[in-house]
Amino acid sequence: MAAIGPAMNLGEVRAYAALSAWALVLDEDRIVFAELDRDEGRLWLSSEIAPLPQAGRLELLERLMTFNGQWHEAGGYRLALDDTQANLLLACDLRAEGLRVEWLQTAMTNFLGALAAWQGIVAAKGQGAQSPLPSGAVIRA
Repeated sequence: MAAIGPAMNLGEVRAYAALSAWALVLDEDRIVFAELDRDEGRLWLSSEIAPLPQAGRLELLERLMTFNGQWHEAGGYRLALDDTQANLLLACDLRAEGLRVEWLQTAMTNFLGALAAWQGIVAAKGQGAQSPLPSGAVIRA
């Protein structure tokens, strides 16, 4: 995992060996957490999108649930609320076996693109604006 830092010009890679987890720090506003599930052979990526806004909350949550139902079309991305139900999260998992740094770099680049898109959607909802994507549109990997 340390190799992804220089490959993506990350600010920092923090390792949590006891948890088989890492914090991939791009900057103070963008941190991607990576957690290895050895039993399943999967690497789980997740990041906070934004706090859940009060304005447009129900419509946004409905959109998130619809998106989750289209996971196959959405490249396997999932959306969730954190444990406090205050923040929206974006997550996806990758096959860990044989994962090369180039593949992880591509997955991270795609993940960050999806993260930026969802941050834009949430920001627009929080300001009461219409979504920048038409209804039924899917953010793909």
